Amino acid sequence: MVVAAKDRAFSKAYPDVADPVRDGSVSRSPTRLLDEAWPGRSPSHGSEDPGLSGPGRAGTGSFVPLPPPPLTDAASAFLQAIRVQLVHFAGFVLEEIRSRRWASVTFQGARHELAFRLEGEGAEEAAGRLLSGLEARNFELRGHLLADVSLVAEERRPGFARIRLDALTVEER
Repeated sequence: MVVAAKDRAFSKAYPDVADPVRDGSVSRSPTRLLDEAWPGRSPSHGSEDPGLSGPGRAGTGSFVPLPPPPLTDAASAFLQAIRVQLVHFAGFVLEEIRSRRWASVTFQGARHELAFRLEGEGAEEAAGRLLSGLEARNFELRGHLLADVSLVAEERRPGFARIRLDALTVEER
């Protein structure tokens, strides 16, 4: 209660200073500089300062996303091994691939999440061939061993299949 009373006393003692709790429409805080107060800067209306969006894009509302991080050797080898299994099917569309480093006491490697879809005639049959015996299949990954692969999600209908896999690769020594 004492703090609130001091705050009220401050705002009454300095009526020209904006209260940070109130809307501040009456006056501006003295710590906030106007655009004109910045050296070498013109008012913000029609300013040429590009800000963080870069030259020529300020205020346009356009957003240029960062490129995805490059694939690790193990992730690209795993993706290539899956593509080899689907070599006779042309409608492969990669939706997402993510990798993160993994280590145990004796091994180093990475965990991978791979999501893709197959589109076109025969998509559901191609998915069935890929997924039958998936855990027992031997994938050739240069410099890595596929320690574990599992089906996380699957959706199939005529002319379409969506598959999500998780895998663990271990670096060969």
